[in-house]
Amino acid sequence: MLAQRYTVSDAPDPGHDRAELAWLRVAGARCRVMRRSDLFEACAVLSMAREQAALAYVQALFRALPTLLPNGFRLYRPGDDQVSFDEAWLLQLLDRARAGDTDSLTFLIKRRIPRHAERQVAFLVHSLAAALDDRPNIEAREKISA
Repeated sequence: MLAQRYTVSDAPDPGHDRAELAWLRVAGARCRVMRRSDLFEACAVLSMAREQAALAYVQALFRALPTLLPNGFRLYRPGDDQVSFDEAWLLQLLDRARAGDTDSLTFLIKRRIPRHAERQVAFLVHSLAAALDDRPNIEAREKISA
């Protein structure tokens, strides 16, 4: 298979994707120093506080993906112009979850994730997409209440 280069500018909304990818990369860098976790354990310990939900979901996902994917999970440094295949895949997962395109989301997950973990990964992706969408609203409420 030939390697293909991905760039954020290929996305329909490069500004939104670039900011989201930067946030995902920073969260991923923080997760690298944490121990790997079992997917079931990760789903069980998630915080339900809306303010912490996005970070909890992304940490659970990033701690489990390296053991689920055959070649690990590659995140580039924040600010890097290149986008890894894994980052592009994750952005597509989030995009399809937001669009409600369950067929495409299921296809993307089934192509890379072992069968025993598909449901948990789908749950984490759906939850992360919803939490990321809710994040600007939470930040606005915090500014108003401060």
